[in-house]
Amino acid sequence: MGFLLHQILPIHCPLHLVGFLMQALLIPWSITRGPTLDDRFENDPECHTTALEEACQKGNLEVLNKLKVDPRQDDLAALLHSAALSTSKEVMQYLLRLGANPNNKANGGSSALDRCLWHLGFGHFDPYGNKRLVSKYEARGTLDCIQALVEKGALWRVEDRREMISLRQTLCKCEPAITVELVKIFARHKVSAEDALEQLLDAPRMRAHLSQLGMKLYANPVKRPQKQNKTHSSA
Repeated sequence: MGFLLHQILPIHCPLHLVGFLMQALLIPWSITRGPTLDDRFENDPECHTTALEEACQKGNLEVLNKLKVDPRQDDLAALLHSAALSTSKEVMQYLLRLGANPNNKANGGSSALDRCLWHLGFGHFDPYGNKRLVSKYEARGTLDCIQALVEKGALWRVEDRREMISLRQTLCKCEPAITVELVKIFARHKVSAEDALEQLLDAPRMRAHLSQLGMKLYANPVKRPQKQNKTHSSA
């Protein structure tokens, strides 16, 4: 088909998927769409995948063009969700141009955006196990994917308190500048309600995290009443 197997394999692809994908590239095209699996893992839903999904996760636009995604029969929202791990803005934009719905969650939010936010904390790999914050440079690919999604109307809709805590934990693994850029993107494109952003930042750990930039956030700010100019009529 004009491309190498490693181009669509994820970095840590399970060995049994290697055999499946080798077979998928040699069998008729129609069979590669859907959960074609090695018979040994037919009943394991965690092993369900397709050549399209693997290409999206790998961020390989060349392969996607060769496979020719069909909006009439392919689940574009699911492919967009898979592409969220690729840090490939080009793949995200390609799927969005084809008509992928960025807001596919029951509450009107974007599962692809949720996945990008989760992926922010995995921007680097230190072979020596040293702990350090993910830099803005390392997170650039994921931030670009987030930008591509929100430009097409992707929304952040928190379902429960655990999601809010999870995002705070992720952002605290990153340099504070990443939090600042993310909040600016969200505010500029109205990705979430203002109170959701306030809730995200209204935690002792987040305030301490952002204080590294010299920013001071105060818990539960009280809005001061505006002063009214009183006019006194002369007697």
